[in-house]
Amino acid sequence: MRRKRCLIELFTIPEVDGSAVKEPRSRSDPRCGHYLEVCCQLSRPTTVNVEHAPTVNFNFQPTCGVSDETDWMVGLFNTSDSTNRPFCGGSLLSPVVVLTAAHCVERFQPNQIKVAVGEQEKNVSEVIIHEHYLSSALYNDVAILILNSSLVGTNNIGTICVPKTLDDINQEDCMVSGSDNVFPEKLKRVAKVPNKVCQDVLRKKVGGQFLLQHSFMCAGTKTGDDVCVGDGGGPLVCPDYSKRYFQIGIVSWGIDCGGTTPTVYADVVQFREWIKYKLTELGYSSHSYTKND
Repeated sequence: MRRKRCLIELFTIPEVDGSAVKEPRSRSDPRCGHYLEVCCQLSRPTTVNVEHAPTVNFNFQPTCGVSDETDWMVGLFNTSDSTNRPFCGGSLLSPVVVLTAAHCVERFQPNQIKVAVGEQEKNVSEVIIHEHYLSSALYNDVAILILNSSLVGTNNIGTICVPKTLDDINQEDCMVSGSDNVFPEKLKRVAKVPNKVCQDVLRKKVGGQFLLQHSFMCAGTKTGDDVCVGDGGGPLVCPDYSKRYFQIGIVSWGIDCGGTTPTVYADVVQFREWIKYKLTELGYSSHSYTKND
């Protein structure tokens, strides 16, 4: 399908939102050639389709955040791509629900996406993108995938917790994974960076008027061993002080790869109620991705 070009001069101010230099971490290429042009949005329903919601396998009811460090990691594949290389990552919230970045899936129909979790593969029955996602600036860069059938419980599949706050979470000992990070030794160890500090660093790259929009958060490393293209949608997870893991970010965008500039993430805490609302509409409990709900 050919992509039309749309002019959106009113929505994009590159000096402020960095849209001219942001590098989405998806391996797909949704950007257009000029910062005032983006590919037209596919129509997105504002309500979810209950008919597409599969029944959860009640024999698989994981406790979130207590599995091995990679058990909640998900790879997203284009069903028409013969290279069988993931274009983005994601995280498992329940046996039928994957959390990822909106920029990863905005150009796809559900039947064009295949999900790999552990040794299992599933097709996607529905893509739910945040209603206020702005493609040009990557604001509210969050999406939910509903699988076509429930995963089967195995020793190498688990779910990640979504926190209400960061109060009890060790933000200095986080790890991030994307589509290429299949094994634990390839996980990137990072620390959360305060938004004001991150904004100041990014202004040196983007321009002095840049504002880090409120739906974002940042994390980085002093070694330069950080995420890059293909890692979009991957989870940024941190332990609480009992060593239970929580996802606090979704890989969204960055300025360069391999440097010490922080990576920018969708702030999962801010989207927790949106996630819960959308899944409640489908009849899904929050038990598999929350600690005490």
